[in-house]
Amino acid sequence: MKTSSLFRFAVFTFLMFGIVSLFTVRMAFSAEAVSTQVAAQKKPAKPAKVDVDLTKLSATMVYAEVFNILSNGYKYDGKTVRMRGVFSTSEAEDDDGQPVRKFRCIVRDATACCAQGIEFAMRDKQLAWPADFPKTNSTVTVVGRFYCDMHDASVITVVDSVFEP
Repeated sequence: MKTSSLFRFAVFTFLMFGIVSLFTVRMAFSAEAVSTQVAAQKKPAKPAKVDVDLTKLSATMVYAEVFNILSNGYKYDGKTVRMRGVFSTSEAEDDDGQPVRKFRCIVRDATACCAQGIEFAMRDKQLAWPADFPKTNSTVTVVGRFYCDMHDASVITVVDSVFEP
């Protein structure tokens, strides 16, 4: 009986990892299309409340919630999120071939096997890279608003973001 339960759990975990990995790859390639739309948005006031606080969840629940976000992004569109993870950055090209710096918060699960990089865009567009940003691979807490591309729900970016101490 226990072997059967362990086997089902292992298969479920394997399938979940595969599905989440597919969404991550899709997000990485599609997020560039969001950058021009995000840049055109107005700067709202600092969010008063956080709708999804990943910092208060256990590592197992973080995994489940991030999976749900990636699977049902449209349900989270416009909600405010707080997340803690490892700061990562890379450079990509926008639609015009111009270099664009991308920022991600790498959110890890309990076993660190299924880490997810959630892209975010800073509220203050005047911040200078790298002087005004944390060191790469340092732990950060980011608060921002989910933006889901309604033409492609797998493209999720956290916009209007700020770093919390």
